[in-house]
Amino acid sequence: MLKCSASISIQILHSGTFHWVLCAKCDTRLLFLDSLNKSPSPDVVRQIVQLHPEKVLQDMLHMHIMPVQQQSNATDCGVFAISNAFQLLGENNVPSVVCYDEKKMRSHLISCFEKESIAPFPKCPEISAVSQGRIRSVKCYIK
Repeated sequence: MLKCSASISIQILHSGTFHWVLCAKCDTRLLFLDSLNKSPSPDVVRQIVQLHPEKVLQDMLHMHIMPVQQQSNATDCGVFAISNAFQLLGENNVPSVVCYDEKKMRSHLISCFEKESIAPFPKCPEISAVSQGRIRSVKCYIK
């Protein structure tokens, strides 16, 4: 399991097409987490380059696409981005092995907003290997 030792920064980014994704710099690694399992859109790549210009080498952005639980509908990408961000920040590990209880996620987030306090997102009752995929390293041309 990948853990961030000391330094972490997180951004929730809009893809430009009705979708939210998560970008995180974990120590020296740049991570991309998407609950629809898509590659970063050009708008997302542009935003990441602006946030992390040091990760651009020879006109290419280097990052790792992390396998995460996939949303089962077309509306919960923001909830997944927030829950994955909390998992990275609050529990200090990449959410590749986490199984969220998807039916409870949205109401949990609303409750957190109402209480003005965030808490761990509900997990599946059974232990499940959600993401069987591997970390993929990608290079995105930025010209």
